[in-house]
Amino acid sequence: MEGYLSSMIVFCTLKIGNIMKSFLIVAAAAITFWSVSALAQTLEHSDALKIPQAKISLSGYIVDNQSADANKDNLEAYIKTHPKDCALMPACRASGYSLYLPDGQLLKFTKVSNKKVISFLKNPKNNLQVDVEAAKNDLELDLVSIKNKD
Repeated sequence: MEGYLSSMIVFCTLKIGNIMKSFLIVAAAAITFWSVSALAQTLEHSDALKIPQAKISLSGYIVDNQSADANKDNLEAYIKTHPKDCALMPACRASGYSLYLPDGQLLKFTKVSNKKVISFLKNPKNNLQVDVEAAKNDLELDLVSIKNKD
């Protein structure tokens, strides 16, 4: 009986040891995964990895993306009659903004730049025909400054 009991004690000790090892492995894996995820998210939203782009100066018309999409077949004519009040409507603000250039290009602003455009447009003295200074990142404009067209 004594041999049986000591065998059971050794078996239980090994079993508990294996469970603890398994738990520690799972915990270490979870901590590693969390750390890598947090680092990746931080780097994704960090400007540290972005290559600084040269600033460019552009002139054109601000248009909300919803109106631009709805009028893409006659955008050149529409842009000149597009009212500022429309660009400030909630659905239009939510769609973001673009800069329509004289050569027909439509360049979207970044999300951060869209907030700057909204602030600019809320001023009653400002209009949709503008001069901007921006950095072009990928396919979007990162707004540096904006003013009414001279």
